[in-house]
Amino acid sequence: MIKIDDHHRMNMYLKKYNILNFFDKDVLDHLSVFKFEASEYIYRDGDYLDYFYFFVEGKAKVFSRLSNGKSLLLSFYKPLQIMGDIELFNEDCVKVNVKTISESYCIGLPIDYVRTNLIEDNKFLQMLCKDLGKKLDRCSNNSSINLLYPLENRLASYIMAIDTKESSENRVLTFYDSLTEISELLGTSYRHLHRTVTSFVEKGILRKTKKGYEIVNRAPLNLMANDLYS
Repeated sequence: MIKIDDHHRMNMYLKKYNILNFFDKDVLDHLSVFKFEASEYIYRDGDYLDYFYFFVEGKAKVFSRLSNGKSLLLSFYKPLQIMGDIELFNEDCVKVNVKTISESYCIGLPIDYVRTNLIEDNKFLQMLCKDLGKKLDRCSNNSSINLLYPLENRLASYIMAIDTKESSENRVLTFYDSLTEISELLGTSYRHLHRTVTSFVEKGILRKTKKGYEIVNRAPLNLMANDLYS
């Protein structure tokens, strides 16, 4: 993660998402732009926050580490979403891991400034309430997918959710995530996941490459992934 001094990029994000309208107070002098490389952690379980973030470009996945050492996929971040709202109120450490899928950018406010100056800002608090409601809906939806859907549906949803580019029926997508990591995130065994991926290859949905898998037929994935992870 690096803080970048890029006024043009900052102004672009502020204008695109109307971020300054989330506040009664003038916070412009306290905002900073942060860049995260692909596969970089924004937060780790056990971290204490330095910044409250607006996620303004890219995509990231949110997952928890269980007591048995395994991981469970919770949700995805994409613009515009907020990071750090729960920790802002309980003043506790982060309970999840947030890892970028692609190069990503956030606009950050120092968490101490937020706690000291914005905790009674009505517009800011209204925005937080709306965002927490949306997070609750996403968690409910994603928990239902994890519990109730067969693995082929969950895998299709995961593959489509990690797509970081615009949809195109004619475009070949590639994903490089290790099957070991995916099996943990989807709550299944490596063997079961490998059988499912192999069936996708046999059906002409995926093609094995040296580094990963190419998506060569989007239609079956879209059909199986009606309730996408969000």
